[in-house]
Amino acid sequence: MKVLMEKMSLNSITFRGIVIAAMALLSILSPIFPWLLAIPVIVIGVLYVNKINTNKWMYGLFVAILMAGFWGAYASLPQMPSLFLFRILIAIHFVFFLFSKKDFSTIKVLKVPLICMVVWIFYSVITLIWTTDVALSLNAIYFQFEACYLVFMCVYYISSWKKMRQVLLWITANYTISIGIGLYEVLSGEHLRFSAGILLGYADPRPTGWLVNTNDYASYLVIYFGLVSLVLLSSKKKINIAIWLCLLAIVTYLVIESHSRTGFLGLVSVVALVLFKVLRIQTFILTIFGGAVALCAKVIYSSVASSGLTAQLVDSFTGKGDSTQERVFMYKYVIQLCKDHHFLGVGVGNTPRFVFEALYGSSNIDLSGSQTMAAHNFWLSIISDIGFIGFIPILIFFIYFIYQAITMYITNNTLKGAIPATVILGFIAVSVGSSSIFEMRVIWIALGLGLAVVCLLQREKHPNENVDPWIK
Repeated sequence: MKVLMEKMSLNSITFRGIVIAAMALLSILSPIFPWLLAIPVIVIGVLYVNKINTNKWMYGLFVAILMAGFWGAYASLPQMPSLFLFRILIAIHFVFFLFSKKDFSTIKVLKVPLICMVVWIFYSVITLIWTTDVALSLNAIYFQFEACYLVFMCVYYISSWKKMRQVLLWITANYTISIGIGLYEVLSGEHLRFSAGILLGYADPRPTGWLVNTNDYASYLVIYFGLVSLVLLSSKKKINIAIWLCLLAIVTYLVIESHSRTGFLGLVSVVALVLFKVLRIQTFILTIFGGAVALCAKVIYSSVASSGLTAQLVDSFTGKGDSTQERVFMYKYVIQLCKDHHFLGVGVGNTPRFVFEALYGSSNIDLSGSQTMAAHNFWLSIISDIGFIGFIPILIFFIYFIYQAITMYITNNTLKGAIPATVILGFIAVSVGSSSIFEMRVIWIALGLGLAVVCLLQREKHPNENVDPWIK
């Protein structure tokens, strides 16, 4: 026994020595090769996952991925801002998910939209055969896979209202912090280091939060407002209602300051959908009528006085002539691009290169910058990239989502029934207002949360199937 104890002690000392030596080597090499920092994370994950419930561990990693998705490049190493925490975690999660035990019984009601997303990716891969630029296509396929995997994770891991509440509480905390950043930007004129104004070197007081562009930030505020409203207005506590009203005022202020037309229209629509669910019909009508009268009066006054926040709102709709003309030109060009390629597509991810050449030409341009320009239209971009055949599965996906959102809004009297509608409205607004929707993780997370609500409400109609496999 004594000999055995001595051997165990020796093995323990040897193991600690190996660990210390490995960490010392890692500390020397990591400044030169930062990606090596992923190795201890993976090793610890592999060792840890065997000692606890795998499903709980994967669920915790999923929540961490969502949070890192909001932070983006701000949660990265200074030497490698493109390799941020989100991408490391989602890669680890995908590898573990492939080899873990799976249970798809809770999401079988969503097999149609989920299969459509798989077909969408598959057909995008096929376009590599005729794509104009393989590098752009591979980059686009990665973002497409990332977006689809986020949606899938949301519907797969949020298998109960308890988990939905947990996730929404974390999201509300991030939403609040992002609003604080936006207020700081508007009041101080300063931005975070990955804001477009900082990256491109021009002064722009419009808020961007954790995102890059101001339109993206406005879209983010709008699409998550309904989800945050579900957290605050699920109970009738006066303090929650007061917080919601303050939040509405601040979000409205930030959206107006962003000068985003689609953002403001989207916010009005989302707020109307929420109020219709939480107010009686007479109160709702009076609230909408009173708000419309007050807004019209303020717009008329501001058109004369040319001052105040309302003047900025009016300018957002009437003072963007050049921007509107550029959008119209891009849309017409992309439609012609579809016709020129017989609606078969130019290859996934290649439309921005064609749009850039149409706007700026192919000579006498700054080669140090990106040679792409998004078409600012999600739907036209897909048709132009992969043609009508590739557009069909994603069209079916959104038709299904819209149908479920409308059905649940009409048939479900609770605020939960309004969430899919608020999410899809926000997505439609961002689909024609943002230049980088494929790269906006926060938008696809919101879409996944909306689809998760659809799944939960669908399962409520079948109580015998409404069993959470992770509740033992």
